[in-house]
Amino acid sequence: TEMFGLYALSGKATAFMGPALLAWVTVAFDSQRAGMATIIVFLIVGLCLLAGVPDQRGENTGASKVGR
Repeated sequence: TEMFGLYALSGKATAFMGPALLAWVTVAFDSQRAGMATIIVFLIVGLCLLAGVPDQRGENTGASKVGR
């Protein structure tokens, strides 16, 4: 559904952004450590976005079994 479409779009968008940013930062700062730090930034941003997603699936299954 639309969530899988958003997942596919975000995957394609970051597929070129990550390596391009890593290469640019590595060349700009002349340090592979600085380039790899961009990967950590991407992981932290993804974790923050994931933290905002509600987990309603577990609440719905638990509520339906309580009434039985």
